[in-house]
Formats: sequence, C-alpha cells, structure tokens
Amino acid sequence: MTSAVFFDVDVTLIYPGPTFQGEGYRRFGAKHGLALDPASFDRAVASASFLLDGARDQIDDARLFIDYTRHIIEQMGGAGSGLEACALEVYRE
Repeated sequence: MTSAVFFDVDVTLIYPGPTFQGEGYRRFGAKHGLALDPASFDRAVASASFLLDGARDQIDDARLFIDYTRHIIEQMGGAGSGLEACALEVYRE
C-alpha cells in the first residue's frame, strides 16, 4: 500500500520557463542595474549548488535560497548595490 508519493517541483511538477533561466535572470538584473550574462547561467547554478548541499534542516529558510540566488547572480557578472534587491526579487517571484 502506498502511503505517500513525493515529487520534486522543478521540471517535474512545473516547468519554470525562461523566467528562471539565464534570460530571465538577465531581465531581473537589468531592472536592478546589473548586466548579467545569460550564457553563464548553467555554470553559475552548478557553482551555487554547494550552498544547498547538506542544508536539509534549513529547507524552509528563505535566506538559504536568497543566498543561493545571489551567488548565481554574482557568477553571472552581477555586482554592486542592486545585487541583494535582485536576489530578493527573483526569490519572491
């Protein structure tokens, strides 16, 4: 008898589309004065993965995902005063 079935959200239950891929991050960045390189998105995500490793007890902590997003933005070339606001906007979206 099956008691529960678990699915991951990203690409299994929803397909995030371009908003949460390189081009979407570029658009978020532009709103905050950041010039982000969409071609570096996949490398940036791979680089940020260490932040989620072993964070199972923090999975409900918004700061974890804001920091993860901020790292991606930095790796895409983002720097300066708009960085935190951009990461917050991506997280909230």
